[in-house]
Amino acid sequence: MRINGQSVAMAAAHIRQTHPAPYELKIRIGNMVFAISASTKTIAEHLSAYFATFLTDAEARADIWISVHETPEPQIGRPLADYQPEPGKSKVKERFAELSDGRIVKKNQTGLVFVFGSGVHLAAGPCLKNLNQIVNFINNRFIEIKLNHGGLLGHAAGVARKNNGLALAGFSSTGKSSLALKLLSRGADFISNDRLILMKGEDMTRMVGVPKHPRVNPGTLLNNEDLAGILSPADQDRYRRLSNETLWHLDEKYDVCIEEVFKNSRFLLSAPMKGLVILNWRRTDALMAIEAIDPGEKRDLLPALIKSPGIFYYPGSISLEQPPASAYIHALSGCDVFEISGGIDFEKAADLFIDYLESGAAAICQAQ
Repeated sequence: MRINGQSVAMAAAHIRQTHPAPYELKIRIGNMVFAISASTKTIAEHLSAYFATFLTDAEARADIWISVHETPEPQIGRPLADYQPEPGKSKVKERFAELSDGRIVKKNQTGLVFVFGSGVHLAAGPCLKNLNQIVNFINNRFIEIKLNHGGLLGHAAGVARKNNGLALAGFSSTGKSSLALKLLSRGADFISNDRLILMKGEDMTRMVGVPKHPRVNPGTLLNNEDLAGILSPADQDRYRRLSNETLWHLDEKYDVCIEEVFKNSRFLLSAPMKGLVILNWRRTDALMAIEAIDPGEKRDLLPALIKSPGIFYYPGSISLEQPPASAYIHALSGCDVFEISGGIDFEKAADLFIDYLESGAAAICQAQ
């Protein structure tokens, strides 16, 4: 399949004509309804199952329309430029072209193509084999809207308890998801796994997540009794034979369906932000330490939270540059901010922070 045209409107019209998408579902993310149409019933069924918690009435008025088209790997009838990865990373994952009214992006590894801008939101290619990227694309449409309304994108997980939200940020491979799931085992509700949007209001900052289930490595599953059943007995045995070092760095992902695994937890998506935890601990024998910090005085920790919108953010007529660190510091005013250093101790950290969400910050640093 070849995609031509100087605009996203022309490209989308061609794809929709040759590969119609008659199967529809609607989901509600926050106060917005997304109508998602698919070219195959199987894709629609898989997306309905994935977004089961967020399905809404088929008669609900849609705010955004997204179409998903199963096609052979599309070929783009124009040159594509490499999208340069973030600092510290070297692998080029996408190529893209700017069109007159939007953007076209092609994933190098999977061959999926995404066309978006000016009200068009479309995915084409081997979609069924790569539904995780389709889910990411849908969530990125929501993120784009929130950023256009003043939100700040954070690279963080989020949980809540008693209407108190806690964000969990950290540098690479520090266990944000593992700690979040430990807190769910202790009764917290789930907000988001890897992306949080900070919305600063007059009285508080609200943290807003996206409807994506955690994708975690086997080590996280083995070290949480609530999650062990996700692995087959054979896989559990295979992974337990690996060294801790190998298991820590193993990149094999499993989805954790929140409300199936944690019967007493809800997938909330939003909560008032009471605190932020920055994981700056290491795999060492040192004792874990927690310190309340002023993010304005420890700006070196802010890159653990700050996230660039990336290639799937298309500002259109809105000129939005990466917000400065001062914007994040302002959003965190009125929130407690903690740094965890020393050795990794998920159990102790989860105990302390579930108490914090239930009772307050007064004694959290003294309770170590």
